[in-house]
Amino acid sequence: MTHLLKRFAKERELRHQVDRDMRIREARRRYEKFIVSEEKRNQRLQKLAVEAHLVDSHLLRDKLAQIIGQSEANIKLWRERMVYFEMMQEVMSQAQACANFADAFHTMAQSIVKVANPADLARIQSDMQKSLLFAEQLNEMTDQMVEAMDEELKRIVSKAESQQSDLDREIENLRLELAIAKE
Repeated sequence: MTHLLKRFAKERELRHQVDRDMRIREARRRYEKFIVSEEKRNQRLQKLAVEAHLVDSHLLRDKLAQIIGQSEANIKLWRERMVYFEMMQEVMSQAQACANFADAFHTMAQSIVKVANPADLARIQSDMQKSLLFAEQLNEMTDQMVEAMDEELKRIVSKAESQQSDLDREIENLRLELAIAKE
């Protein structure tokens, strides 16, 4: 019965880990996609600024220069977040390695129990309990970090998408002003 429960718990943990890894990959993909999008937008803005300068629309050029500066700051911020994201992924990887070690230690301790003398059993049992507790704590910490990162990412993406829409509208308005200035 306990073997069956352990197997179910292990399968559940594996499904949970696969789900967590998928969410992490998806978050990474969204970060990278947003950075590329911002870089493309910045290139478009720079072309518009040059065009505004060529038609002697200094007001538009200056406004575009301001938006370009803001865009570059956003790109830098997102690159920093990507580095932070990578760092957190490494921390999670280390925590998982510790949990795997604790699990291996538990397995080894169980095999020792079968051949150990009764005097050592209490110490071995204590070590097993400590290693299991440590593995559980690491898994909980990893889950909490993933959830926190996921919430933070959702908040950031929502805010960035809102800013992106505002920036898109402003770019379109500047394009219209530039077209009018050319006439």
